[in-house]
Amino acid sequence: MNKIKHLFLFLIIASVTIQCKDDDGPKQPTDPYVGCCGTEPVGFTIGNAKLFVPNAFTPNGDGINDVFFPTFNDKTSKIEVFQISSPELGIMYFTSEVDKQNPIINGWNGLDADGEKYSGPFSYAMTVTDDMGYLQSFSGSACSITCDSFATVFKTKTGCFYPAQSDGDGGVDASLPTLEDDCFGN
Repeated sequence: MNKIKHLFLFLIIASVTIQCKDDDGPKQPTDPYVGCCGTEPVGFTIGNAKLFVPNAFTPNGDGINDVFFPTFNDKTSKIEVFQISSPELGIMYFTSEVDKQNPIINGWNGLDADGEKYSGPFSYAMTVTDDMGYLQSFSGSACSITCDSFATVFKTKTGCFYPAQSDGDGGVDASLPTLEDDCFGN
């Protein structure tokens, strides 16, 4: 009988412990954009080539900042091995060469390898050759932003630069608007 009492007491204590552990209050959703923007450069110089690689984009189909791609000056001869990846999913996008005449067609549309919309931080890598044949590979990180309740943080977040802020010559013009008022809430 004493063993049954001890077993019963043990079960009650274990049950209360499990309930307390699960009842830590309401769970707050995790911000998928922690670490986005402001930590990595967006401008690169490879020999004579100058590139702007945005660190944020919003692939929501509105025609504004929907595709992630580098912009560059006329001294850029080639951009090859353009790759997008995440630690969780691995390579989500790859193209062997970016079309110099229309780079947006080789940009990433924000879908992972399974065709699912990706949001949060990701890594990119590419190899650039300038007009004199100087070749260099480099990588960085950026964020794919889904226009949802978490996106409102980008209304006031500093250090984020979008494709719409390209100066058209391989640089960024921070004075240009992001054009994302609808996505980030008014």
